[in-house]
Amino acid sequence: MTPKRPLPVQFWIRNYRSTTINRCEFLLESLSRMDELLSRELARERELFEDDSATYGPDYINEICEETYEMEGETFYFSAARFRRQMRQSNLVTVCTFWESRMADITRMLLAEANARRGGVDEGLSLHHFRGNNVCQRSRIALTRYVGLSDDKALWNGLKDFSVLRNKIIHEGGGSLADEKNGEIVFHDQNLKTVYQKLKSKGLSLVEHGDLAIDPNLIELFIERVQEYICDVLDKAAELFDTPKPVK
Repeated sequence: MTPKRPLPVQFWIRNYRSTTINRCEFLLESLSRMDELLSRELARERELFEDDSATYGPDYINEICEETYEMEGETFYFSAARFRRQMRQSNLVTVCTFWESRMADITRMLLAEANARRGGVDEGLSLHHFRGNNVCQRSRIALTRYVGLSDDKALWNGLKDFSVLRNKIIHEGGGSLADEKNGEIVFHDQNLKTVYQKLKSKGLSLVEHGDLAIDPNLIELFIERVQEYICDVLDKAAELFDTPKPVK
């Protein structure tokens, strides 16, 4: 069997760029579709309680569907509003996962190309050889220090804010992240406080015992920044590797 001829790095850069744009458009469409499904589901849930409204009073449905329910000193998070928040939190985590996996793939490809142009002296080099708190941070270090790319620092700093939110959702359930004292929000984590102050005007809020509430507009902003960052990295890689290496 004849070995396949390796495709040039320019092919992969071009196709990673086009598929990144396509998949970000898909994520935006999925977000819109999720809102439609949520509205339909929450309306259906309201109907489930209609029969009990006469028995328990006119405010029964609103209390159950929109707020936390208090009973004998305990708080029950049954509300449909909380389910909506959880779904939007999951949207943000999905975008983070896409960003991380795409950056890992692109970095592996560019590391291999950079190593080949150095004569293969660092065979087996991978993301694991670079230090960082997460995949994207390791990718950034690998691309800047080994491959020789410079990224958009303003874009990177903005994306890091969303990583903080992602970690709060994954590791702390997206709730009980702050308390209210004397009318002020007291955060349990300084990083979250900093991110909250940056993004509260763009659709981030805290409700019901410190739960993260994420407006769809904020997720759209995240998707747009992910696309812009990845395309910027690929455009700079295309310039850096403009001259194809000789094919033996």
